[in-house]
Amino acid sequence: MAELQNREGHAESAASASSLLKRHRSLIAYLALLAMVCAGFTWTALALGKSANLVAAFYMLTPALAAAVVRLFVHPQRFRDAALRPGPLRRYLWLWLGALGLVAVQYAAFLGAGAASLELTGQGFLAQIDAVMPGGSEQMLKQLPAGLSLRQMLALYTGGGLTLFNLPGIVLGFGEEFGWRGLMFPQLYRIWPRASFVVGGLIWFGWHLPLALLGPSKPFGLLAALDAALLAVGAVATFVLFAWLFAWGGSIWVPSLFHAVLNNGSRALSYWMKVENQLGANALLSAVMVLAVVLLWRTGQLRVFARWNPDPAGAGGASAA
Repeated sequence: MAELQNREGHAESAASASSLLKRHRSLIAYLALLAMVCAGFTWTALALGKSANLVAAFYMLTPALAAAVVRLFVHPQRFRDAALRPGPLRRYLWLWLGALGLVAVQYAAFLGAGAASLELTGQGFLAQIDAVMPGGSEQMLKQLPAGLSLRQMLALYTGGGLTLFNLPGIVLGFGEEFGWRGLMFPQLYRIWPRASFVVGGLIWFGWHLPLALLGPSKPFGLLAALDAALLAVGAVATFVLFAWLFAWGGSIWVPSLFHAVLNNGSRALSYWMKVENQLGANALLSAVMVLAVVLLWRTGQLRVFARWNPDPAGAGGASAA
């Protein structure tokens, strides 16, 4: 009798595990693919050093590529719940301006707290290039068109980063959002709604870590651990913001554009800044993102998740009112 009960218990456990794998196979397959890509990029970065910057742009597209593979071969709904319809176009201008406003708040905080200072000669930009690609600034200066100064070129880059560059830049935004918010987040939300924001944000943060190998090497210690912890908090807050944009807008293009403008706008302003305290700057960056989420909460905007459907038949979520 005891042996029969043991067999029945093992059978129930196996059935339960099989059911769990079946219910969450899209999430498991997606994370497995991303883990392999992340490991491959880490090996490439360690092997090639600064030259791995050549494949960094491709790495930024891998969440979307992994999501596309999972949707084609694993996900039951394929692309029916991919939220690819853009929705009302008029709101994208406000999203653009909102992202630039958030960037302005970040840099105002940097300057106000002394974590960064204005650097209007362009030397800070050249230092950024050399930090990623030694000798790159000298090569870039040699390639400047005749009659175009470094400051003029940076002015063009800044204008483009705030405006036109975001049109092709939305491709990179989509490269992340289609995977992280479009596939992973709804799957996590179905399992445990509240924890999905923290778990998703930490996974997203971990995926970005190999990119640190492309920058200047830094000794790991207490300050580096504190810096990483601050950035992890900021990543979770940013994940919440982008997830809210996805649920509010009902389209993957909503967080994709916001993501692109946030990145390009921040890069555009960085051309004229010199970081005086990297730890302080990262702390302020995270604080601004946390405050943005607190503002959403205090104004009741996060209630959109109460009516959001993470597993719709053919839409991405609750439509904007």
